Amino acid sequence: MLNISTSSPLVFSTTTQLPLPSATPTGDVVRDAAVSAGAIRFNTFNPQFFNRTIVREPFRSPYIQQWSFGVQRQLGPAYVLEARYVGNHQVGLFQSVNPNPFVGNLIKGFSRTFLDSAAGPIQTVNFRGFPGLFPGVAPLTCVNDPATPDNEAACNGRLFPFGAARERINGAQAGYHGLQTRFEGRFRNWLSYGSSYTWSHTVDNSSEVFQFNGGNSNVVAQNPLDITRGERSDSGFDARHVFNAYFVWDIPVMKEQRGVLGHLLGGWQLNGVVRLQTGLPFNPIQQATTRNPYEDSTVMAAFYGSQSQFRPFSANPTAPLTSVGITDVDACIFYAKCGTASGQPLLIRSSTGFYLLNDLNKAVPVFTPVTPDKVRFIVNGPGAAQIFGTPFGDVARNSFRGDRIEAFDLSVFKTTKIGERVAVQYRLNMFNAFNHPNFGIPNSIRLDQAGTTFFNFQENSGGRRTIEMALRITF
Repeated sequence: MLNISTSSPLVFSTTTQLPLPSATPTGDVVRDAAVSAGAIRFNTFNPQFFNRTIVREPFRSPYIQQWSFGVQRQLGPAYVLEARYVGNHQVGLFQSVNPNPFVGNLIKGFSRTFLDSAAGPIQTVNFRGFPGLFPGVAPLTCVNDPATPDNEAACNGRLFPFGAARERINGAQAGYHGLQTRFEGRFRNWLSYGSSYTWSHTVDNSSEVFQFNGGNSNVVAQNPLDITRGERSDSGFDARHVFNAYFVWDIPVMKEQRGVLGHLLGGWQLNGVVRLQTGLPFNPIQQATTRNPYEDSTVMAAFYGSQSQFRPFSANPTAPLTSVGITDVDACIFYAKCGTASGQPLLIRSSTGFYLLNDLNKAVPVFTPVTPDKVRFIVNGPGAAQIFGTPFGDVARNSFRGDRIEAFDLSVFKTTKIGERVAVQYRLNMFNAFNHPNFGIPNSIRLDQAGTTFFNFQENSGGRRTIEMALRITF
């Protein structure tokens, strides 16, 4: 609701520079100054040309259908073993979509001028569109009227006669299937222990309605007209294997706490929890500064943060994970790796048609020709789209996994009785007690920084031991 209440047509937001008013700059004074300067006008602007956030009616709460079947067995007086299958179908989950995408270049194609490095006149290269991917879709032709302050051309190349928009819908679905097992036991009345193991698989077409993590929460489909089948893959929360174990040891030494020695040696408790988990899925992404001209840069930059939703093309699956190739056309004309000459992008041809992006990303770019069989990915750009026959990358959503999680938490409690009605408890908690690094999803998986941070699993902090102490009085 906050997204909707702060955007058009409910709010008109603009940025302007005004001279400092001579009077106290209260709201009415600033407004009058803006009107006098012509920065704002009343009853003039048409909200349909502004960026907006809306919900698609009817908008409802999601629901879940869940089923399970389990068997539990008691093994003697002190042990319990349980195994069960759990499944669910999540329907109508929240999803962010681009309801009015820019498809003009995708369908009609476009052209760019450049200067070839082998001296010669300025040349034009035409990039074809892909109308076959959008049967029955025709982009609008909208022209701005310079006599009005509105930008009537905001709908040019789009599907509907209004500007860029972000829409929240009940369009996501998810399915979960899991085998959950549990074992618990105890020894006498002072030691309890147990473990659990879950194998599960979660599939969805959108894992998050907001953009929190560029790795596994890319919220917008790369093809705005295919928000289901083309995005269906492992969920960003799909932890395939999860193992947990615990123990609670109430040390049975001088529990009565008689005398000074009893108060010192009695009342101790030792607890531990072990957690092992498969790493979470994520996407390789392309930075906004290397935006694909086929996509709608306005709505992407305004609404969906700095990460482009386009995914790369897959090259050689056995090549090093951090190796990335890029066509010479994309590198020079669109990604500014070759500079300019005579005010035109400079095209430096590669003998193979591709360069190693890792070397282009160095402080001083190195033009290393490479063949696709030597790299893991090919940057998704207009040049690559001509080669692969599609502007949409073939790397599946969430097709890579971060590092696994391994952690052991340990706590020590000491409860000291003071009389019959008062006790003081000292607590020492150590999370990740062995200081084991858990790097999770790489901090930076942007294709445009392949040489330094792309797929760097050990770039983030990796997790550190955390120690807490507390004193508790009960009475």
